[in-house]
Amino acid sequence: MKITPEHVRDVLNYDPTTGIFHWRKKVAQRVHVGDYAGSKHHSGYLSIFTLGRSHRAHRLAWMHYYGEQPPKFIDHINGKRSDNRIANLRAATAATNAENRHGGQKGSASGLLGVARNGNNWQAYICVQKKPLYLGTFKTPEEAHQAYLNAKRKFHDACTI
Repeated sequence: MKITPEHVRDVLNYDPTTGIFHWRKKVAQRVHVGDYAGSKHHSGYLSIFTLGRSHRAHRLAWMHYYGEQPPKFIDHINGKRSDNRIANLRAATAATNAENRHGGQKGSASGLLGVARNGNNWQAYICVQKKPLYLGTFKTPEEAHQAYLNAKRKFHDACTI
C-alpha cells in the first residue's frame, strides 16, 4: 500500500517548528498515542515505520505539512539529515542536493569536504556542472578546505555554507 498524506495526517502529529513527530493513533503493539515517532538510521536520517515499511521522516514531514506527495529530492538546507523542521526542507534537484553537502566523505584523510591528500600536501577540488575543477595544492588541509569553500560559494547556487 502506498503511503498518502491522508494516512500520515491520520496516524501522526507533526510539529513544523521542531520537526518532531508523535503518534496520533496506536498502529502497533509497542506504539502508544503521544509517543515520539521515529528512529535514527545509521545514515543520519530519521525513519518512521508505518504501513509495513520504513519511511524517511523528512518525506513524511513534507506530506503532512503540504498535503501532497513530496518531490523526488528534498534537501535539508542546513545539511543535518535529522533536522526535519519544515523551514529546513526544500524541493531540490539531484544536483542541488549534492551541492549542499556539508561534510567530508567517510574515510577521507582530511575529513573535510573537497580536500584530498597529495603526498605531503593537500589538494582542493570541486565539481562544477559535473566536471572536476582543480583548485590548487596547499600545505595544510585547512587551507585547501578554505579554497574549496570559496569556490563552492561561487559556483554552487544552493550552497548554504
